[in-house]
Amino acid sequence: MLKILPALLFLRLLLACQTVIVPDELPGNTNRQTLDLIVSSASAWTIVIPDEYTLQEREAALQLSTYLAEVTGATLPVKKEAEAPETFRILVGDTRAGLAISANLGIDRGALGEDGFVIRAMSNDLMLVSGLPEGGPTEPLGIVYAVNHLLETQIGVRYWAPGVLHIPSRETVTLPANLAITQSPPVWFRHVNYGPANDPAYRRWHKLDRIQEEVGRLWAPRWVHSFFHHVNPAEYFQEHPEYFSLVGDRRTPSQLCLTNPEILEIATQSFNRTFEEYPNVRYISFSQEDNYDACSCDSCAAIDDREGTRMGSLLTFVNALAERFPERIISTLAYQYSRKPPRTLRPRDNVSIMLCTIEEDRARPIATNPNSSFSADLAGWCAITNDIFLWDYEVQFASPVAPFPNLRTLSPNVRWFADAGVKHLFLQGNGLRTEFAELRCYLLAKLAWDPDSNVEALIDEFLAGYYGAAAPHLRAYINLLHNEVQASGEELVLYGNPSLAKDSWLRPEVLARARAYFDAAESVTQSNAVHAERVRTARLPLMYAELEIAKRLGANPGGIWESCSDAPEGFVGTWLQPRAEVRELLEAFLDGCKAAGINRLREYDLTLESYRADWERLLDPMLPNHLAYGAFIEANPNPSHKYAEGDVRHLVDGLPGGQPGHAPVTRAFQENWVGWEGTDAVITLFLKDQKKIPTRLSFSALQEPKSWIWLPRSIVVEGLSFDSKWHQLTILTHNVDEHANLVHPYEVDLINAGPLTGLRLTVDALETCPSWHLGAGSPSWFFLDELRVE
Repeated sequence: MLKILPALLFLRLLLACQTVIVPDELPGNTNRQTLDLIVSSASAWTIVIPDEYTLQEREAALQLSTYLAEVTGATLPVKKEAEAPETFRILVGDTRAGLAISANLGIDRGALGEDGFVIRAMSNDLMLVSGLPEGGPTEPLGIVYAVNHLLETQIGVRYWAPGVLHIPSRETVTLPANLAITQSPPVWFRHVNYGPANDPAYRRWHKLDRIQEEVGRLWAPRWVHSFFHHVNPAEYFQEHPEYFSLVGDRRTPSQLCLTNPEILEIATQSFNRTFEEYPNVRYISFSQEDNYDACSCDSCAAIDDREGTRMGSLLTFVNALAERFPERIISTLAYQYSRKPPRTLRPRDNVSIMLCTIEEDRARPIATNPNSSFSADLAGWCAITNDIFLWDYEVQFASPVAPFPNLRTLSPNVRWFADAGVKHLFLQGNGLRTEFAELRCYLLAKLAWDPDSNVEALIDEFLAGYYGAAAPHLRAYINLLHNEVQASGEELVLYGNPSLAKDSWLRPEVLARARAYFDAAESVTQSNAVHAERVRTARLPLMYAELEIAKRLGANPGGIWESCSDAPEGFVGTWLQPRAEVRELLEAFLDGCKAAGINRLREYDLTLESYRADWERLLDPMLPNHLAYGAFIEANPNPSHKYAEGDVRHLVDGLPGGQPGHAPVTRAFQENWVGWEGTDAVITLFLKDQKKIPTRLSFSALQEPKSWIWLPRSIVVEGLSFDSKWHQLTILTHNVDEHANLVHPYEVDLINAGPLTGLRLTVDALETCPSWHLGAGSPSWFFLDELRVE
């Protein structure tokens, strides 16, 4: 429904004075225990706004009148104060009567902040007054928030999601005669980055901000990762590589060299141009790009070494900018390599620190996690600045549609941030339709305004309101996964995959119980098409988890394949074929995603079309049916236990490795790739069916420099003949650029090799990161996937 009514309706409400009912005609007016606003769909009350009202005061008054009319059928007129009666008034905003009441009560409006408000019942008046605006460019919405708060807490209106409201129906509205509400949020700027909060009406109701809406008014453009917005490599790098990071032994256009004096002048000029175009902005960002490649030149390193953090050179530069622009606030990231506060440097008063929690485990509250250093970093920053923009992460970027049972961490984390004095709060969800996106947005909005909100009660309230009869079954599902992840002791990371939990909190018996809860939820909503559709959308994360786990299980129970007696003529051994249930689950999942408007399955890539294509590759009946499937295989040394359980047998389990997307870091190596760190390796396999002559060997290697992964220098391939002697068959090399991000296929023709009983790969790895790389000299990785022999 519309939040601001059309002008014609506004005029009608202003002119409705002729319909005022005489108070004595209303029952219950002698009852001083309540304010009887509406009785039997009739009212003597008037909504009063100042004679010189603001847009926000008008909006608030009209919204109150509209909702009360929808609830009760009674329309309370909206009048300017000079035209309103002197009793039975709802005073909205800076009316003379409201301000007089505020003064008599000793209300300090300045202390409320520009978003705060007070609601007071006084005799036959109800006063709503907001805090004082700070005089900045932000829109003063305290009075709108006051009306919305009154409607929600006293009338029972609920705003579950964009376009999804609960408006109760009753003929009478009474309020306590001693009603007294004071709200002043401890966090000044509250941005929840979930899809529902992109809707302006939803944000207004839930008292949320959105930085994108404030660009050009509160914030200058490019509010984060802004180095190159001010110093563009496309313009400067070719002629001035010294402006950019020294990484390893070469300059790269990845970050800036912040001790180069010319950068300060270029940035200053850029700031001046920005302020000419946007003269009223308060905040402007000068913050690192989204990578780890900080400059390591002697000058930058000297400051960083002195301060014990790479924030040293960054803050030195930002302070210099802040000195040149004392009327503006310069925002900079404390993120990844710059998160740790400096030893001696202090941010200037007009520097805002954007502190990020991206590394943290989401399965447990940050403050009580003994393995986290973030508590020390937050305390360190709070000791030297009172302007912290806290950027917290609530979603799994690599698999945003997957189950992510972190709801029990939301309240303790937000309360901790607020208690620390955080001024701005950015709660990073995802614009995609992620798991329980509407519930998550609702909870975070409530917490951002009031960190002491009862999350467990809010979950129950939301489930009942949004999913109807399915609520208890979905609650049981949520409790199941949260209890399991807590019992497992495993971390929830932002770049995970549900298959990583296949032996713990998503093991088969847990999945079976989860399916049963959703079956029950679907059963009880069959007669309500709206609730049924929402339940089907809520089930998509479970379906995604089942699909991803099936990939890893291969021919094991619950996996992709099953044995079949209908083998092709001449095939020796057990023939495997895709399970029909997996295909059905895939089709139901993809159809459900389309219906729900889910277009991609990773933060930046993996469209539904790409996901289907990946699965078509996996469901190829020939995929596991090759000579090396299930063969005996060994490696010296063994692969790293960090990936694929450190089990080299994953090279012959029929499952290829995952495909990287377009993003610089896609974590494809987590999907069935077998990896070695900082070492060469020898991999030996012995063919099961020695009656067949192999004709071809194929496999792939992964390269993802941002994850410190490169292709091997070379791979020597040898064959074991029936006389138990090894013979060199070929040496595989490549001419791939070290900076490329790709899967590189290898193929060896074995037709002329004769009968073989085994194959051996001797891998000459890069072993250490190249000299140009951030990790120059540190151990690098190589990853291989399925060794397929036909």
